[in-house]
Amino acid sequence: MTKVSSIMKTCTRCKTEKPATKEFFRVNNRRKDGLNSACKECESKYREENKEHRAEMYKKWVENNRERKAETNKQWRKDNKEHMVEVNKRWYEENKEHSLELNKQWNDKNKEHNKEIHKQWCKGNPDRCKVINHRRRARKRDLEHTLTIEQWQETLSHFGNSCAYCGSTENITQEHFIPLSKSGVYTKNNIIPACGSCNSSKCNRDFEEWYPKQEFYDEEKSIYIIDFLNEMISILKEVD
Repeated sequence: MTKVSSIMKTCTRCKTEKPATKEFFRVNNRRKDGLNSACKECESKYREENKEHRAEMYKKWVENNRERKAETNKQWRKDNKEHMVEVNKRWYEENKEHSLELNKQWNDKNKEHNKEIHKQWCKGNPDRCKVINHRRRARKRDLEHTLTIEQWQETLSHFGNSCAYCGSTENITQEHFIPLSKSGVYTKNNIIPACGSCNSSKCNRDFEEWYPKQEFYDEEKSIYIIDFLNEMISILKEVD
């Protein structure tokens, strides 16, 4: 049974006396009694009758308070992160084709802008950029592409952030031990760090064919590389 408030409050618009509760009046913490002066019914009616005027007033307020509005929106998104994710997910599912079409139109009109943004992002995130580019190449060839940025960092660390072949620390790239052209997958058990020079020199040749002919050939390094890749194969098999 709902308890009716014994305290009554007169609406400033319709002059009707109603219980001073949230059921009849909206909350307003700036007022002494914590409630708006007008009842919900009158407020709703006023909002409907003055929709265009209120929209215009709000637009002007936003223009004069852009920083304040941006900060308020930022804080709201931060406080309602899960809700925003759910709302965006639901909207995308209901408007998938429309959303894809809008993205396509925007990308077509902003190709140069997107290129510049991508270029700047790659400068600030070189490792992630490498992973994304290699995944795309592997995906086009319908090859497995599961290497993550975390796994790449572990591999780099294992080889001392240097080229697995010659030991250089300059221009380190992701090198397919089994070449991509020979169905070499983009996974932790086939990617090792190599300097740009070694990567380019090896190209699509097999390790056994290319490495022994290099001036910097080192048998211990050769064994170290093979052992690492075999270990990765064993670990991945155990996970599967």
